[in-house]
Amino acid sequence: TYHAVRSELRLLERAYQTNATVITFLNSLRNDLARLVPSDFLSRYDQQRLVQLPRYLNAIIYRARRGVVHLGKDQKKAQMIDRFTNYLNELRTNSPRPLSSEKAAALDQIAWMIEEYKISLFAPEIKTLFSISAKRLEEKRKEIERIV
Repeated sequence: TYHAVRSELRLLERAYQTNATVITFLNSLRNDLARLVPSDFLSRYDQQRLVQLPRYLNAIIYRARRGVVHLGKDQKKAQMIDRFTNYLNELRTNSPRPLSSEKAAALDQIAWMIEEYKISLFAPEIKTLFSISAKRLEEKRKEIERIV
């Protein structure tokens, strides 16, 4: 699946090589791919996560195919996710180390909730594992804020 995503991104880059905005969009998807499949993903993810990983990767393919055609729609949907990904990135980089095990687990949970939310917005035909919405993400964010 990883190879399929990389191949699709390369094909789309070739097809839209003169469109800088689309190339920037595809590069952001390539960054998502790298984040989802780091070099140590086999040791980082448990078996349950490894089984689900292809769903998230396939969602990138759906998003790429649709996004190059309807970039404005993609950008509007992306704005719905940005506040949560920015929050998560800020916590991961600015939180005092080490995090409590409870807070680390909560950050991991919201990270995967964000991936499910991406599926719901960009590739709904894949189906989410659980009901997800901006409201649920916001509730999880508030829960994380309460954890010491």
